[in-house]
Amino acid sequence: MSRPMPASIVAWVPLALVWVQGITGILKLPQCSPFRTLTIDPTDAKHRIIAAFPLYESNCQQVRADSVQALFAVQWALGVWNRNSQNVNHKIGLSVVGVCFDEDEFVTQSFKLLHSTGYYEQKACRDQENQTMQYLLLSDVSPNYLTYRHFLKSLKLPAITFSTSTTQLKSDAALDTLFSTAPTLEDYAEVVVGLLEKTNSNWISVIYCKNSVTVDALEAFRKKLIDSNVIVESTTAVDAQLSASARLSGRSKIIVVLSNRRHLATFLRWNADRLQGTLVIGIPTTDQRLSDAQRLSLVDKGGQYSLLLLDSIKSSMGDFHDYFVEILTRNSRTYSLLASYAHEQLNCTLVHAPGFVNCKSRGDHYLAETIALSRTAEAAAMATYAVAAMVRTISTADKLSACDGDNETADCRRQMMRILRSVRYTFGPDDPVSLRGKEISFDHRFVLKSMQIEGQLLATDSKGRTADKLVLSYDKNVGKITLHAPLYSPDGRPIRSVCPTGSHSCRTCSLVDKADNQRAWLLHPGDIYLVGMFDLRRWDHAVERCIPTSSNDNLSLAATVVYVLETVKQKYATLNLLPNVKLGALLVDSCGSSVQAADAMLQLKRRCLAFEPENVTVSFDDVFAFVTGQDDSSYASVKTFFNENGGFFQPLISVSCQGESCSSREISMLPSSQQLSKALLALMAQFNWSLLSVLVSSQHAASLEAFKVFETAASIQGICIGEVFFIDQMEDRHNNVNGPSNPVVAVFALAADFSRFLKQLDRGKVRSDTVFLLTGQSHDFIRPHPVDSGYSTDDNLLAKELAGYAAEEWTFLSMLPSAPDSDGLALFLSRASPKHLPQAWLVTFWEELLGCALSEDSMKRFSTRCKEDDSRRTVQTSSEFIQERFLMTALEGWVILTDDIYKKVCPELTGLCDQFFERYPRAMTAWLHLLKGHDRFTLYNILLGKEKVTVEPVSHTFHQLSRPAVFKAMLFNL
Repeated sequence: MSRPMPASIVAWVPLALVWVQGITGILKLPQCSPFRTLTIDPTDAKHRIIAAFPLYESNCQQVRADSVQALFAVQWALGVWNRNSQNVNHKIGLSVVGVCFDEDEFVTQSFKLLHSTGYYEQKACRDQENQTMQYLLLSDVSPNYLTYRHFLKSLKLPAITFSTSTTQLKSDAALDTLFSTAPTLEDYAEVVVGLLEKTNSNWISVIYCKNSVTVDALEAFRKKLIDSNVIVESTTAVDAQLSASARLSGRSKIIVVLSNRRHLATFLRWNADRLQGTLVIGIPTTDQRLSDAQRLSLVDKGGQYSLLLLDSIKSSMGDFHDYFVEILTRNSRTYSLLASYAHEQLNCTLVHAPGFVNCKSRGDHYLAETIALSRTAEAAAMATYAVAAMVRTISTADKLSACDGDNETADCRRQMMRILRSVRYTFGPDDPVSLRGKEISFDHRFVLKSMQIEGQLLATDSKGRTADKLVLSYDKNVGKITLHAPLYSPDGRPIRSVCPTGSHSCRTCSLVDKADNQRAWLLHPGDIYLVGMFDLRRWDHAVERCIPTSSNDNLSLAATVVYVLETVKQKYATLNLLPNVKLGALLVDSCGSSVQAADAMLQLKRRCLAFEPENVTVSFDDVFAFVTGQDDSSYASVKTFFNENGGFFQPLISVSCQGESCSSREISMLPSSQQLSKALLALMAQFNWSLLSVLVSSQHAASLEAFKVFETAASIQGICIGEVFFIDQMEDRHNNVNGPSNPVVAVFALAADFSRFLKQLDRGKVRSDTVFLLTGQSHDFIRPHPVDSGYSTDDNLLAKELAGYAAEEWTFLSMLPSAPDSDGLALFLSRASPKHLPQAWLVTFWEELLGCALSEDSMKRFSTRCKEDDSRRTVQTSSEFIQERFLMTALEGWVILTDDIYKKVCPELTGLCDQFFERYPRAMTAWLHLLKGHDRFTLYNILLGKEKVTVEPVSHTFHQLSRPAVFKAMLFNL
């Protein structure tokens, strides 16, 4: 059911609109109806303007002064047109409805308005003789009203707007019947291009408020600049509520800000200390009017930047001003909208309201001197006359052949739009005085040709005085920009912003791919980027796509990258890491496929990736490190790119290799297999173990490598390996596998393989005093899979389940690398669920795995919403967070090395300099050896109790066991 209009609006709207002669009646609906519309003479006109005006703010209480004036401007212009005797056959009616500034109100009331005018009637029910041609007039709406935009797309009406914010809808290709008498962002881009030519500049940065600029409009603005050979150093979205989002870090000396004037003031205040020597160009996204005092306050006294405010040139509209004052004076006593307007805008009353000063007590000329016309009044009048010109053109044109019998065919619409685009009207002596001499015609984009834009420069001099002068004008009809005065910064230097030849910042992307939002995600925008390559899902060859799996510890590695990005600068605050440089990161899912991994790497090398809706484009030259924790297949593919002839200059930060198995430019803090062998042999020597069995996952590269290194070292030390079981090659049988015959069993295997081996083991044939010495991932056999129905997350149930296939008398020891402590990381990962870490990559994984939606955006893909319990799923981690902690340490080490390079080659520390891009590859390659792997191990005792599984560290070095008496089962000689 549609939401009804508030009762106050029901009362105000009809009264507010009944102000002129010639009103023939208001649509009669039931008393309880939330809808009121107004039809203005002539009611029998063959042409009619349909409009919904947002007369009140979203609270339905505060009057929107600009909309009130725009509505009166439309009525005023129509009145002049209809009274002209030359237009007796081209008269135009007006049907309007007043709404609150709310998307639901716009859609609901616009639909009802069109319904009341017969737009939705079936063709068979229409009165063919009395049909009217309807034109949609769009007032000020938010360009981000998606539902309203879809509603407009469903209409087959010519539409016109006079609002700067609404013109952004023109960037939507589906709204191809929308005309505009207000400048678009592309028109302002033309001004910026002309200004850059006049100042011999080519380098800018773009800042925009993401809640007031649509993606389509921004892209059209950028395209106009780039097509004109303007180098856009960066395009940054800011949130006016978050100061951190608007911090500058670029090097260009001209910054273009797309925002309303209030948000522009906020941006300038947040960055006053970073704008020295720059020119800020303010391009409006709304028709907000500033007083002289408000405009001057945009520049701080002593500010070291210049501000150029661009705006369309408006006429004084003296005749409309007089008309509006007269209407306000004569009708406020009767009509509450006008009374409310006077209360809020003039702070006085025309209706003797208690608590307000009577406006008349302030003098006979107070209203005329105080009321300032809105910036939309002239554009609204021009839009009205544009419709009138269209009416005259259509009325006098030859019959539209394609419209015979059906005026809604595609051919008919095309013919109609061609005729409307050819409209040309010059204001003459019978038209409003303030508009005489102006011309209405449209360019190929259906935007008014005759508009003009001016630029007002504000800057402070050495004495703290603020200069406010007109320095620029642009005539769209002529396509020429005129500088009335040279542009100087406050320090007296001419404004110029040129990207140095050969500079990294001058590079542009010739090939740009839109990032696949199911495979690649922007974790954080930045100046330098990490790219995380992880197997978040698995490639299913049957369906040829990525699918999620219940057991996946790559999620925790990706979350670790997020953690480091968010904490590293605060954690090492005393080092002041990378001042004025933002760390960014991408995340790519290689799906456990060597082909998918190679394709992703090549795409990054050859093309730029564009991320929407963040509007961030990342090139290969922006990437300064890759991160991986991939499985064997995809890791082997990625690793080839980082060999000496691999073509990649970046280091690879890895937990997929250790020691000598890493390539020449890999950073891995994990101990090598040789160091693991030394730790194992030291332990065996302490307990005089000389005979053992071995379990191996032969298809897992790290496990197989560790076994082979240990095998060689053991033979040298006189340790006898009596038998080897390749447990990943055993058939899937139950409880009939002969176990190892030796009392000490070294395990170099995956957790899943070891767990399956224990389940299949015939416990009666295994000695009760057997010691399993675990290494690597085999430790995780005690850990449940978070969403695997075969496991339980309850400690008691888990203990009972393990007791079903692991004898209580057996001893389980685990030799793991001693990872750096990090309580913060452990806490972060324990809370890494879609609820507490609502990043797209993590939400996507859980939604696909659970088959339900966790966000509103995903409701179209999934028919049901996830239960609350599902939204709290956490990621699976490695044993004791070993891999995550080593990855964190390697990432932090890379950041510190990068900071050292930056501070040496960019001593001003104002942002990345060209020398950084030139010297980073060689310097990082030379310094990689400083990040050495750890060589310490911790021995853990895993106690499989009946009620709970406990993991206790026994020793933090591999050569000491302080409490050997604890392990009675281990004290024997072989």
